[in-house]
Amino acid sequence: MSQTIRSLIMAAPVLLVLFAGLSSRAASDPQDTYALWNLPTIFVAEIETAAPSEGCRQGWSTSSAVGCPTDVLVRVTDVLRDAATHGSAQEKFQATLPSAFGGYTSVQYQWKRRQQAVQAGQRYLIISAVRGLKGGFSSPRYLTLLTDEDDPVSDIRFILRSVSLPLDNQISGAMAEITAGRAPRSIFFVNYLAMLLASGGDANGTMLEQAIEDSPPSAFSSQAKAYLLSAPSAIPLHLYAALTARYLIDAPDLPTPGQPGISVAGLLNNVEWLLSSEQGRSVLHGVLPPAPIAQLRTKIAELRKGGKVPLDGAARLDQFANAIDFH
Repeated sequence: MSQTIRSLIMAAPVLLVLFAGLSSRAASDPQDTYALWNLPTIFVAEIETAAPSEGCRQGWSTSSAVGCPTDVLVRVTDVLRDAATHGSAQEKFQATLPSAFGGYTSVQYQWKRRQQAVQAGQRYLIISAVRGLKGGFSSPRYLTLLTDEDDPVSDIRFILRSVSLPLDNQISGAMAEITAGRAPRSIFFVNYLAMLLASGGDANGTMLEQAIEDSPPSAFSSQAKAYLLSAPSAIPLHLYAALTARYLIDAPDLPTPGQPGISVAGLLNNVEWLLSSEQGRSVLHGVLPPAPIAQLRTKIAELRKGGKVPLDGAARLDQFANAIDFH
C-alpha cells in the first residue's frame, strides 16, 4: 500500500467512513477511522433459507421495521478477503439473526438495523472486523442487500487490487473504471475517489476531477452521487459546483422513499450553499459549458411549469444558472 494512501487511511476519517445515516443499507459506525475495505473479512452471503425462530409470533412489521429473530441457512458465494484463511466460496453455515427494530444501534448489532425481512434468495455484502466467515456474518461492521442499482462487490475488488499501486497508477486506473461502462459505481468507489482527489496533487487531481465531471449520468448510482455531494469539503469545490449543476439536469424531483439518493429537492440545498457562500459564488462562473447550461435552463423551466419546486426555489435555480452563465 502506498505511503500516501496508508496515511490517509489512518488519519482522514471524514474521507474514509461511509456515513451510517446515508442509507438504511449502510450500517457502518460513523466514528470508525478505518476504511471499511481495510477490515479482515469481506464476502458475499446468499440466504438459502430463512424462517422466524420457533415460538416467535410477531412476524414482520413493514411500518416500523420490527421483526422476529430469524434462523437462516447461509451460503458463501464470493470471498473478497478472509484473513482467517480457512473460508471459501460455497461454504455453508447456519445462523440466527437477532430481532430487528430498525433504529440506530452499535456496530455489533447491525442485523438489528435491517429495514426489511431477510428472505431466501437475497444476497448480502458483509464486511466485518471479526476474522472468519461465520463470525463475520453474525457481527458485521457493514452489511448491504445487493441489488441491481450498483455493484459494490466489483468496486471493493477493484480497490483491494489497486491500493498497493503507486498513486499515479491508482488514479489512471480509477479514471479507466469511470468510463468502463459497467454497472453504476457504489459509495465505496466514490469514497475511494475522494481519497485519491485528496492525495493526487495538482496535475493528477485535475485529470481525475475532469474524468468525474465528464462521467456519463449512469456512471454512479444515485446513492453514490449523493455521497459525492454530501459536503462542500468532501471534494474540490469546483467539482462540487459542477456536479451539482450536472446532476440537477437528470435528477428526479423527489428522493425515492427509503432509498436515499440524488433529487432536485436535495440539490436545492447545494444550490443555496453555493449562492450564499463567497467561496461557492467564486467558482460558479463557467463551471458548465454552453450545452449543459441550456439543458439546465430547460430543466428549471420544466420544474417551474409543473409547480415541482416552490417559487423561491425556482428563483434560486434561475440565479444559479445565471451565475454559471454570466457574461
